[in-house]
Amino acid sequence: MSLNNNMISKKDYNEQKPYWDYQRMIEFNREKVLKGCTNIKNYFGETEDGFMLEEGALFEKLWNEITPEDYDKPSPDWVPKNKKLRIEGETWTEKELDGVSGQNFFN
Repeated sequence: MSLNNNMISKKDYNEQKPYWDYQRMIEFNREKVLKGCTNIKNYFGETEDGFMLEEGALFEKLWNEITPEDYDKPSPDWVPKNKKLRIEGETWTEKELDGVSGQNFFN
């Protein structure tokens, strides 16, 4: 399996499409949980008694509760933030993940 600039080559992607699609689906869900943790931390911040949510610990707790049956499928235009899971020619840009915008997360 050869990588081009740390990306998945189109040839490798096509030859092992089910494998790469699954790896990308895991990453999509991982990004959604990370974004959700960030939104929770930003929304609640520090409590009145000085308790501060730790984003990393929150992520680990939530991520360990998710099973593959719970995974959402990414939209066809989603591009992973992790360069190693991008298909040759894809460009990542900062945009909201489906259903995890900061503004409507708690509404």
